Amino acid sequence: MKWFRFWTDTLDDVKILQLSDYEYRIWTYLLAIASEVNSMSGECQVNVKSMSLRCRTQVNHFSRALETFQRVGLITINRDGYPVICNWSKRQFKSDDVTARVHKHRKVTTQRNVSCNVSETDQITDTDTDTYKKNIKKKKKTLIAEDFKISDRVRKWASEKGINHLEDHFESFKRKCSAKGYEYIDWDSAFMEAIRENWAKLGNEKTLKQEVIRI
Repeated sequence: MKWFRFWTDTLDDVKILQLSDYEYRIWTYLLAIASEVNSMSGECQVNVKSMSLRCRTQVNHFSRALETFQRVGLITINRDGYPVICNWSKRQFKSDDVTARVHKHRKVTTQRNVSCNVSETDQITDTDTDTYKKNIKKKKKTLIAEDFKISDRVRKWASEKGINHLEDHFESFKRKCSAKGYEYIDWDSAFMEAIRENWAKLGNEKTLKQEVIRI
């Protein structure tokens, strides 16, 4: 059975929020159709009549939904008249073959266990096993580091969003995290979220609490 990724940021996506319940249902059907036809670019190479039938709706209603999707930036229409889902290749990238990778790892492990002459150097340079272990190793949450500072990544983000008083936000964030013993995996992301929620309670600061991530 074929499947496609459905991202959690859909809940707050500004494009999706402009859709009616009916249009939202048609949108999810359209994603399924693109996945079903094995589209690499998000192009739904199916005629409108057939797609409307698959979506359990009338052709004229389906066509109006497509117009809405095009207006809000969810799709484009190519020169052949087919709808093309925006950012499809970015959102629906091809996964690696997990089964083949695990099988390869098990084979390498078995060979190492049955061999009596595996050198210490061979074990250290077993890149397949090392890569696998790195991939499955989970990152752990940590307390805020004493030398934690505003990174270039955060400064660039703040500049793009028009954030002022970055240092004030930073001092407030450090004090609160230290006092309450907050733990995070990605401290830059945690700091940016604190700015969005205005932990520093800066009265004139531009709020980003309603900021959404485009699909």
